[in-house]
Amino acid sequence: MPEDNPVESPGMAEPGPAPPKSHLFIVAAVALPVVVVALFVIASVVPGMRVADPQHDLVFAADTPYDRSPSPVTVDFRVRDGRVEADIRRAAPGIYPAATRLFLYEHQTGEVREIPVDVPADLPGDDEVTTIVIEELRLRQVVAQGRAPDGYAFELRSGNGPGLVGEIFGVGGYRQDPVVVKDGRVIPLDPPSTSIYAVRALGWLEAGGSR
Repeated sequence: MPEDNPVESPGMAEPGPAPPKSHLFIVAAVALPVVVVALFVIASVVPGMRVADPQHDLVFAADTPYDRSPSPVTVDFRVRDGRVEADIRRAAPGIYPAATRLFLYEHQTGEVREIPVDVPADLPGDDEVTTIVIEELRLRQVVAQGRAPDGYAFELRSGNGPGLVGEIFGVGGYRQDPVVVKDGRVIPLDPPSTSIYAVRALGWLEAGGSR
């Protein structure tokens, strides 16, 4: 009897070769960092979405680069008896101090603006200090601590680095950006001047306004 020949169904192709293991390794090597980043984003962003908005303003100081006319004085800000004060002294001859400025983070708008400081025209000698109260904040009580009564805290975090992947794998940036944080929520403090450094918090303003 003649042997039966199998009949091939039209349109059916023979199965191709299995992909090389090296290809699977490349796919896994590319996909793994993406999955890690996605999980990191979810773990970082989702908890912060449930955190209430800040309830207090924050006043902080920062140094800015020299402008065209170097400052003839040095200014040191501090909180005394619940008020923001500035200790002002003449700069020594030949010394060009950094311009120290005062900023206010307003929690209701989320904006940061500079608070002007009126330097007296009749300053005394080089080693003498003139102390003034910041007029705009005179009637507001300031709590000189890093953490606000509502739980938000001031921090400096590395910025201008290689991005999220770099942060995950420990590659930090070279700039310290001011933020306020609470339970996973991070709010950047972006002053009008993009070039600031040596940022330091002075205190949180009590809700309700006046002293």
